[in-house]
Order: sequence, then C-alpha cells, then structure tokens
Amino acid sequence: MEVRETRDKLEIEMDARHIVTHARAVTPLSQRVTLAAASAARGEGVKRSDPHPEEKAIVEAAPETALYVAALKQKSRKVVALALRQLLRLLRNIRANRPGRGAGSRPYGLYDLDRLERNDFAPRGA
Repeated sequence: MEVRETRDKLEIEMDARHIVTHARAVTPLSQRVTLAAASAARGEGVKRSDPHPEEKAIVEAAPETALYVAALKQKSRKVVALALRQLLRLLRNIRANRPGRGAGSRPYGLYDLDRLERNDFAPRGA
C-alpha cells in the first residue's frame, strides 16, 4: 500500500488498479477523520442471507434440529461459526457411536456445547 499526501488531497494506492482519492480535511495532528461515504452506518452493512455451510449440513443431517440451531445462533456465547462446527461434530459423533440415539434427544435449552458434549459422552453407569 502506498499513500501520497498533497496539499489538497490524499491518494491511497493498493496496487496498480486500485487507487482511492480523498479531499484533504484540515484537522489537528493525531486525529482521524472518516468520510461518510467510506463507511456504512452501524447495522447497515452487507447482510448475508445464505446460511453457514455447517448450518446447512446440520439441518440436512437432522431436520428436527433447525429450531435448536436458530436458538443456538442467538444464545450461544461462542462465535457462531465455531459453535456450528462443534454442533456438527457432536451430531456426527453421536450418530457414529450410538446409532439408536440421534439428534432427537433434545438438549432442552442447553446452549453451552462444551457442557452438552461432556454430558452426552460421559460414561454411563450400569
């Protein structure tokens, strides 16, 4: 990246094809100025309408988990992508290790996937 500063404008060059020119604003030193055209207002950014690939895989593998996945995305304390990956891994492990028990066993409001994993894979008493 290369920045050229003249008396009346700033030129920011990313590579040979991407050049941005801004009019220079007179400001005190060590103060940033962001032009309104350069940033979107809070909450008005680009919205992604397509679901995560992990979410698609979870709902395809077990359609009954769709409501749980939606609630997990809202209530989980983890980053959504990480929580979905962990849930997909849990679902695959449960299906592989316990064929009779699938995602039909609902976690009833348990959105802490680490705790769910500990409880689900804990050794069962005889």
